[in-house]
Amino acid sequence: MGWLGDVELEHLPRKDNKQADALAKLASTLSMTDKESRIPICKSWVIPPIFSDDEDDMLQEEENHVTEVFEVEEEDWRQPLVDYLKYGKPNDLRRRTDNHRRATRFIYYKGTVYR
Repeated sequence: MGWLGDVELEHLPRKDNKQADALAKLASTLSMTDKESRIPICKSWVIPPIFSDDEDDMLQEEENHVTEVFEVEEEDWRQPLVDYLKYGKPNDLRRRTDNHRRATRFIYYKGTVYR
C-alpha cells in the first residue's frame, strides 16, 4: 500500500454498508461464470413511518430519502402522434392530415412512441 500514499481505513458496521456488501457479493458471483451476464441494479427508497414505538428511534436522526412525483399537465410533441395512432384523432382534417404524414415515421408499442 506504499504506492497509494496516505491511506486511512475506517470500519463501518454491516448495517451501514449493505449496498457495498451486496455489490461485492454480486461481483464475486459474476466472476465465477464464463458467460456474460447483465444484471440491473435498482435503488429503492423507502419512506419511514412517522411515529415509532421505540422512543430511542424517535430521538435518533437518520438520513431519509423521499421521492416526490409531480404530474405535469404539459403536452409534449408526441401526444398528438399518440392520439392519432391510438384513436385516429383529431377530427380537424388539416391536423389529421399533418399527423398522418408525421405518424408514418413512428410506431406506437406498449405505451411508447418509437422512431
